[in-house]
Amino acid sequence: MAAKIGITKARGNLLELEDIANDLKVNLENDKDKIEIKEFNKKISKFFKLADTIPINLSESELERYNLVLLNVKKAIDYLLLKDKSYTKYRKKVDLLSAQIFKVREPKEKEKELPRAEEKEEHPNVKAINSMYNLSSKPTEKLEFTHIEEARTVGMLINAIDVDYSNHKLEPLQKDGVENTKALILSLYNYYYAMQTNTTVPDNKWYRSIKQVASEGKDPFELLPEIHNIRKKAKEIILNEVKIEASKDINELKKHISELEHIQGTKGIYSAEEVNKIIDKLSDYFRKASAPDPTIESIIREHDDPFRLLVRTYGIREKVRELIMQKSIVDETYAKLKEGDLLLSSGGGHSLYITYGYEFYKLKAEADAAVNGYIGKKRAEKLNEFVHDKMIYDEQWTSKSLINISDAIKNSRGVCKEYAAILYMLLDSEGYDVYYVRGTLEDGGKFYRHAWLRLDIDGERYLVDPTNNIFGLYNKVLSYWHYKEGENKIERRALQ
Repeated sequence: MAAKIGITKARGNLLELEDIANDLKVNLENDKDKIEIKEFNKKISKFFKLADTIPINLSESELERYNLVLLNVKKAIDYLLLKDKSYTKYRKKVDLLSAQIFKVREPKEKEKELPRAEEKEEHPNVKAINSMYNLSSKPTEKLEFTHIEEARTVGMLINAIDVDYSNHKLEPLQKDGVENTKALILSLYNYYYAMQTNTTVPDNKWYRSIKQVASEGKDPFELLPEIHNIRKKAKEIILNEVKIEASKDINELKKHISELEHIQGTKGIYSAEEVNKIIDKLSDYFRKASAPDPTIESIIREHDDPFRLLVRTYGIREKVRELIMQKSIVDETYAKLKEGDLLLSSGGGHSLYITYGYEFYKLKAEADAAVNGYIGKKRAEKLNEFVHDKMIYDEQWTSKSLINISDAIKNSRGVCKEYAAILYMLLDSEGYDVYYVRGTLEDGGKFYRHAWLRLDIDGERYLVDPTNNIFGLYNKVLSYWHYKEGENKIERRALQ
């Protein structure tokens, strides 16, 4: 572990940590499909190197800023955990850093009492907290609008407070008051989340004040200043976002959404029913491969994030993504493959990751030349022959447990899984109605695991097996060659 450093240097490092966390957050929100893993790993390594230098004697507000930084980094790591379980070590490291924050004892700093915005306080704790807001004299001119009004998540609200303060829209709040306000908002979120999930609330001055007010039947949000709607906005966002974030499954999430009167998005106001319908479409898309939704398909073709169909309000978009992607196993007999799918091993073999990269398009150009002049069913038959002749069947071609299909294409090697998936990609890219099938095939009285395709064309159904160069009417081939259908096990992943 790196040596701890002086407080001045630590504060500089905290600013740098905030920049790194913000970069990761922006990348996740805007360009998930363009994330460079090497660049991400560099940033994460630098992040932990700096994090190890942060001492325990930061102020309470600085520790809350540090906590927000860790939350943003957790989200970035959690997203990449869907793709690579090796990021578990980073997730554990962040959890340890988060735990250290709440072991820090409350600083014994003397706090100044300055004039406050509210003349009437309802509780002694309100008076004590408000003394930390460092209020100046009231502004002579009332400001009608701030960015706080546009905030729809806790993170947005924290950022809006910073922006509005920079634009002189939060008078009479001063810098210390702004930092204390943000720290209390984060503490309120953590307090209500702990109540919702029946977990432990960390012990520090903010939580003690919140629990004291709540124990006397008062509203803990009274601890926040009433300036420019901060109190009302924080209460609306926190109480709703906590319910969304604590949802254990899609049905529970939809139930919480149904309780909302309306949901404000960037493009207008949505009803709970509208939002839940979009959630159903996304769930069907990722879990029922044979019934793609054209709206979502069009977004995928444009290399965009299908979850952008949802509002970010109260963290709905990211929670839906988390719940759908962590349970996205397709187990249909006839499966429509999509970029990002992981064809799971059925026992002892390797899993295959589907991606339409450079190697595939290079192969497609070669295939187009080989079957030039053919159309319809005959073209599909020739593409089957092309894959059969191009690939070399090799059960020992790799010792890895997970393979990118680009590697199989580049090496022209694989087993039935690679043969069938490559032909599927070629046929699908040309608009054929094709399905991926897993099952068994009898050979010499023994049944072996096998993969092939089902092709629907001209009102007929065909069994296409590039491994054995078979192309014929589905049921006839199934019976004659003793194929037996099984169930696919496909993990539907987000696009990389």
